[in-house]
Amino acid sequence: MTQLFEAHAARAPDAVALCLGDEQLTYAELNARANQFAHWLVEQGAAPERLIGIALPRSVDAIVAVLAVLKTGAAYLPLDPDYPRHRLESMLRDAAPLLVLSSRDAGVEISAARTVYLGDADVVATIAAQPRQVGPAVQRAFQPLQIAYVLYTSGSTGVPKGVAITHAGVGPLLCSYRDRLRINADSRVLQFASLNFDASFAEIGMALGLGACLVLARASDLVPGPALVQTCQRQRITHLALPPSLLATMAHDSLPGVRTLVVGGETCPPQLAKTWSTGRRLINAYGPTEITVDALISAPLDGDESSRVPLGEPVREARVYVLDEALRQVADGEEGELYLAGPGLARGYLHRAALSSKRFVADPYGPPGSRMYRSGDRVRRQAGCISFVGRADQQIKWHGLRIEPGEIEACLLRHPEVAQAALVLREDRPGQPQLIGYVAQRQPALESPDEVAEVAHVSEWQHLHDRFYADQAELAGEEDFTGWNSSYDGTPIALEHMREWRQATVDRVLAMQPGHVLELGVGTGLVMWQVAPHCQSYWGTDFSRPVIDSLRDRVARQPALRDRVHLRHQPAHDGDGLPREHFDTIIINSVVMYFPGVDYLLGVLRLCVELLAPGGRIYLGDIRSLRLLRCFATAIAWQRAETARHSVGETRRAVEQELALENELLLDPEFFAALPAWIDGLAGVDIQLKRGRCHNELTRHRYDVVLHKRGASPVSLVEGAELVWSQHVDSLEQIATYLQSKKPPTLRVSGLPNARLSDEIAAMRAVWESGHDVLTRSLVPQAGIPGVDPEDLHGLAHRLGYQVVTTWARVGQDDRFDAVFFAEQTQALTDVYRTDHPIPLPPSNYANRLDHGRGARALAATLRSYLAERLPAPMIPAAIVVLPSMPLNANGKLDRAALPAPELSRQDSREPSTPQESLLAGLFAEVLGLDRVGIDDSFFELGGHSLLAMRLVALVRQACGAELPVRALFETPTVAALAPQLDQAPRATRAPLRPMRSTEQPLP
Repeated sequence: MTQLFEAHAARAPDAVALCLGDEQLTYAELNARANQFAHWLVEQGAAPERLIGIALPRSVDAIVAVLAVLKTGAAYLPLDPDYPRHRLESMLRDAAPLLVLSSRDAGVEISAARTVYLGDADVVATIAAQPRQVGPAVQRAFQPLQIAYVLYTSGSTGVPKGVAITHAGVGPLLCSYRDRLRINADSRVLQFASLNFDASFAEIGMALGLGACLVLARASDLVPGPALVQTCQRQRITHLALPPSLLATMAHDSLPGVRTLVVGGETCPPQLAKTWSTGRRLINAYGPTEITVDALISAPLDGDESSRVPLGEPVREARVYVLDEALRQVADGEEGELYLAGPGLARGYLHRAALSSKRFVADPYGPPGSRMYRSGDRVRRQAGCISFVGRADQQIKWHGLRIEPGEIEACLLRHPEVAQAALVLREDRPGQPQLIGYVAQRQPALESPDEVAEVAHVSEWQHLHDRFYADQAELAGEEDFTGWNSSYDGTPIALEHMREWRQATVDRVLAMQPGHVLELGVGTGLVMWQVAPHCQSYWGTDFSRPVIDSLRDRVARQPALRDRVHLRHQPAHDGDGLPREHFDTIIINSVVMYFPGVDYLLGVLRLCVELLAPGGRIYLGDIRSLRLLRCFATAIAWQRAETARHSVGETRRAVEQELALENELLLDPEFFAALPAWIDGLAGVDIQLKRGRCHNELTRHRYDVVLHKRGASPVSLVEGAELVWSQHVDSLEQIATYLQSKKPPTLRVSGLPNARLSDEIAAMRAVWESGHDVLTRSLVPQAGIPGVDPEDLHGLAHRLGYQVVTTWARVGQDDRFDAVFFAEQTQALTDVYRTDHPIPLPPSNYANRLDHGRGARALAATLRSYLAERLPAPMIPAAIVVLPSMPLNANGKLDRAALPAPELSRQDSREPSTPQESLLAGLFAEVLGLDRVGIDDSFFELGGHSLLAMRLVALVRQACGAELPVRALFETPTVAALAPQLDQAPRATRAPLRPMRSTEQPLP
């Protein structure tokens, strides 16, 4: 290529060869600079078969360096400054270049090779003193089969491999470009690709090797969309090459000046070809890294949607075969693997002879001793036209890049906590494919949670609550139900349902006639505002300081409560400052599920017993039922599956994932029945279903518990008459008849089918017991044992002059409940729930394990940072899913189709509170196409990927002049984490103004 370039420099020395912004170099000027650089490189030892690393940002110096290296006969090794240090060091250890050319502002720290910084004064002076003409020291007669450049590409074995490309295929390739792309002296070619990709060599070659102008631009000016459009218009670009996935993000009429548009790197959809073939030459080019850029180039596409876009015809001197497994050429119309041969074929993989021999094999159809490359692409030749069918392996083509899942999987497996790993390209949202990583965590030895883990768990929930309320200067009053959203569909639970739920709790507490009350986890005061006016004193604690501060301000404005309400910022296990044996009632409502485990809960309850006066009671509200966890998770998955059209198998896998990642504490009623055996001082335990006519997750899956301290005399309901549902009675009328005729002091009706759970139990059985593959509403039986609403029994008891309480049925009857009628007027009860296990098991047997869910979330975050330090940004998965184990098929191999979809949904997230956060939140939303993004939402979990990350970084630069690297977004993907970096980021030399969205605020 350098000979062609030098010939153009001699023929048209004043023609513009290279430009970057307002900077221009003619062919004569560029040639002179490259000559000086080449002379200096020879003095450093540059020679054929030696590698020179180039770790420079997009710049004139980078192009001069490429030309200079090629002039010496050496080969250049591109080193992207944005690559993580681990990756660069690995490449350098393998390639062992003579030296690395870099600049101080590139930010590259390399210890594995000698680095020369081109901007240093001594280096600048030394190069400037070199001859401007080619001399004998530079003008070497190097051979065509000597290496021209080495590019590292993703490796299926987990290690990136260097592809060694020779000079032999450059001439034929450039001749093909001249003929098929219509490049002449008036052409202006945009260098869109990074030096790290072979497309950049094509752009440099088709411009400087064919007498055209090569146009450079900053990375932020090349982001597909408005930035790229403005660059093409400003620089009068005539020739542009883009991957189809990037072109698809552009408006079809946005590049009117581009005469020739080349697509490649991945399959071009026919509709895209039709859209962009009007008014220009649209060319499809194909070639893996193991070929000198392109092996096939198509004729101009005509936009025919009825057939696949052809890969093209071979470039000059290239040979192309479609072969079967026996290396026989397949008949026209049949499918086979594509093999490539000719002078453009790479020498092989650098220092990887074994791997080279597997992919570069003998060519039975070429000259003796020739080789061909197994591309791994399945194609079909039809009437001389070759079209892409698919891959013969797991390789992924992603935004123009070739990614081997094995490399990312191997990187994950090197983390000490990962036992298994898999990577897939999923498209769970139409039009939004994403790389998703899956790992199975190494199982630690089974141990009870230690104090450090408990503190971490509490701190996690504290942080969540703090950030939720931090932006609210004052909570929303006595009906602040903010955040009470349905687990089924994510929408707020209906106000009337929440009011009923709150009133049932208040009624239960007030019936105890409390005098001195302590509420642990007072929250927004939903119970306090209703109960405190009826008490002598009301103490409330909470681990969220914003909540306590807001409540204190509001209480101070109410004279009736000012002296009787005492609020303290402290967690549930902290008893400092609380009077002992003072309270007659302690309330722990909707808080236990946030505890880190049963040991922590037992500690809190022992503290409560110390704080209670004799005869006092502890009210524990909203305990989530462990028995119904699978039922609840299945109901949630069922509802989502109906919307997303999931199969039964997919729904089962989603449920298993939910069970493994559950981060709230759930308890079996047996746990509370066994408490007197573990905690001294308890006189009785009362376990009841939630009251409420509304059917929702609160009434279906939660229950209340009252613990009585010694000194009280609760009425035991363990003895009395009993009727078994469906054996002795099967209707409310029969129960009423028995009560009216027998008038028993106590009657237990056991095993009633719970109407609240009927639909969910039926759905669970359809998912877990049916043999169907397709999930449809017809799988759920519409008829069966009619359920009984617990509230109907309260109405019946009231009519007959009885009291009634409802509680869970015995173990194994998860969809059923017991109702106990009694004549005595009392609120102090015990033995409502009837246990069959007088000798309890260890406490941990009655609760779910939280360590996997907690560890999974922490591991996923750790692995994201771990990968960001080792892989290029486009190779980092959008989400990492931690599983208990990988799904296997019947042959014991990984079942990739069975890997569950990740949860890529928005979490409850804070609103912006600073100008930087407002700006970034608006830009996040703009790029992702969302109405709103909170500052705690992950860019990638909202659907972002590397292309959108580039666009976001470009918009940040335009909006406030901050030069954020794309990697910063992968490492800190939330507004909250990214905003502080704006002030520390380097300032852009040019930051065009852009109109702000209404959600943005100007930066100070």
